[in-house]
Amino acid sequence: MSVYPDSIRLYRLNVLAWEEITHYVIQEIELEWGFGENNPATRIADIGWMKFKLNNTGGEFNNLDKNFIRLVITYDGDEYVRFYGQVTDIKLIPSIKKLKVVEVTVSDWLDQLTRVPLNKIKDSTKRLNLIYRTGKRSDEVVQYILNTAFIPPQNTRIQPGINTFPAIFDTLSDSTYGYSELSKVALSELGYLYLRKDRVFGETLVFENMRGGVTDETPIPVQKSLSGKLSLEDGDFLLLEEGDFFLLNEAQSFLLDNTMTDIVLEYGDFFNQVTFKAYPKRVDTSPTVLFSLENPQKIASGETLTLRGSYKNAQSGTRITGKEMLQPEATTDYMMNSKADGTGTNLTSYLSVTAEYGTSEVIFTLKNNSSGTGYITKLNCRGYGIYAYDPVESIAEDTLSTQRYGYKSLQIDQPYQVNLDYGNLYAPSLLYEYKNPAIELKEVSFIANLNTQLMLAGLSLDIGDVIRIKNTQAGIDRPYRLQKVSVKIKPGGIMVIRWVVKVVHSLMLIPLLFQGAGYKQGVNFGYLPHTVNLNQKSWNVWVNLSSLSSPNAIMNIFNDEAGSSLRIQNDGKIRFYEKGESWPGVWTSNTSVSLNSWHMITVTRNGGTPADKPKIYLDGYEVAITEEVTQIGNLKDMTGCITMLGNIKTATVDYSFETDGSITDARIYNRVLSPAEILTLYNAGIGGEVVKEGLVFHAPFVMDVETYGYPWKGVVFDRIYRIAGIYHEVNPLFGGGL
Repeated sequence: MSVYPDSIRLYRLNVLAWEEITHYVIQEIELEWGFGENNPATRIADIGWMKFKLNNTGGEFNNLDKNFIRLVITYDGDEYVRFYGQVTDIKLIPSIKKLKVVEVTVSDWLDQLTRVPLNKIKDSTKRLNLIYRTGKRSDEVVQYILNTAFIPPQNTRIQPGINTFPAIFDTLSDSTYGYSELSKVALSELGYLYLRKDRVFGETLVFENMRGGVTDETPIPVQKSLSGKLSLEDGDFLLLEEGDFFLLNEAQSFLLDNTMTDIVLEYGDFFNQVTFKAYPKRVDTSPTVLFSLENPQKIASGETLTLRGSYKNAQSGTRITGKEMLQPEATTDYMMNSKADGTGTNLTSYLSVTAEYGTSEVIFTLKNNSSGTGYITKLNCRGYGIYAYDPVESIAEDTLSTQRYGYKSLQIDQPYQVNLDYGNLYAPSLLYEYKNPAIELKEVSFIANLNTQLMLAGLSLDIGDVIRIKNTQAGIDRPYRLQKVSVKIKPGGIMVIRWVVKVVHSLMLIPLLFQGAGYKQGVNFGYLPHTVNLNQKSWNVWVNLSSLSSPNAIMNIFNDEAGSSLRIQNDGKIRFYEKGESWPGVWTSNTSVSLNSWHMITVTRNGGTPADKPKIYLDGYEVAITEEVTQIGNLKDMTGCITMLGNIKTATVDYSFETDGSITDARIYNRVLSPAEILTLYNAGIGGEVVKEGLVFHAPFVMDVETYGYPWKGVVFDRIYRIAGIYHEVNPLFGGGL
């Protein structure tokens, strides 16, 4: 049965009140927002827009420019704000049925970031957000940029960044806009930034860190007539003061199942060579001259002179940026003389100088307070120069794909990154996903009026949400992320919706059973910065050993200089080893594991000093431990240590600590789990979807071959960051999904 919105209303903000202008609308309303491209290098959404035509015969909309507009659709008694923004364009169009008509374009909040370069923002308080800083997370950088906006977004949802950048705002120039700077932040974090058309606030700016914001498919509301009513223990319904039922705010899963009016299948983005680019920098260790006046400047008595200068490398003359600029000092930084060659009377004491510093330039304001004409013969600014080295690149490629299809490259610039740690980690994962051309679902279109579920989905789902789409004829049944939303609202309340979508591989992973049974086997995830140097940590893993004669190195973050290792000794006792600055610490359980049985092993440690003893748990309960070797010194810096399952690989150890048995559901947390949480993990069993807070590593996982039709390629994934682990002589010995 066809369904229709209760109402579709268009409002403009007239002074301080919302004024409805729906009755002036002619023909249809169109709106669109989301990401312009579907490839991994597109990390910030395009500016969203809404277009409509208004009857302007009476001249009511002659001054509509920059007015705020919102579109509100009511269905099933609930209001959904589907667009909110400012008028950015008005066009007079040929008359329609003798009516004077204007075509109006409304842009969403992202347009705010394209109007004024950051360095040209006049509000000095807002400009303070853009000073050079060190050691800031990506979310903090995003917030600094948002603080410069003339009008902030109505609402924000910003995830804490995973990456901490050594330096920020050191490359701002006169042509740097907030939009482009946010794009740099998102690329450097490998996160996403976009606007959702929030049903409550009108808009919500979302920043997702590199882990992403979606962990499951997104539900939609339940129609109120089908929703439950809140009841008391005696069975009577709880009523509101006005006598209505207290309805539960329920949700339901949504499947777009063969109800599309159109689908677009085409070859998706594919590439077999991935280049990550980072930008290392050097900073002066002491103040140096970053700008110096080259030619004397004449200044009349009482005259105020403004001079602008760019910071430069004294050796090469190239432009640089600076930080911690010093206030100008007479004689040291500036001088005024009665003659241009620097001779004559020294008038420096009559010269007042103020300096306004940016990241790459200085603006001097000088006033001659003497009774005669003077010449500025010296004018310097001093501070700490920031020098950009040549970019460094990491190039990964799939040889088989390049031989078969030729080279198809993708480059990801990370301007805030000074090293390639995460670029090196993500390149194999991207190659696995994109190295072969394949027909993929790109777009789906549907008429929301066909049924209630489609109407609720069209009104409630937005960019970043994940839905399952099924089309029998095309053989599609997978989870997809919404990348772009387009809506046409036709006369009579007909709503045609088009979604641009992208398959979500992270929701197509199933747990894998690693079965070690011989020499040199293991899964190598490389250096994972987010698993090392944790002041608090918990390791949790399920094991089923076949023999105790092997070294049985179950979980390891290790190199020759530092690291941590969880092993099972030949007596069945659990052994935890961590390297201190002068001597390692070794702790063993007083309880042994049994062979040919599944056991859950947990190790927690709060701190890294010798006094911070670890705790060991077996099958959900803490066991007594013995300190075999006392750690001397705090834990050594683990930067560069390799995360591995089932073995150890260093410069001197070549996969010689193999495991004889099975490993699965290995987890690392960046906090200490409580005894209750550990018991919850054990009771949930292998792969239990519980205790997710602080989880930074969860492996091994593979693509669900039978469900999604992806061929097994021997690639293993960490589920949290979707980083590919490289198997080492273990491919034939992997078990199936659990």
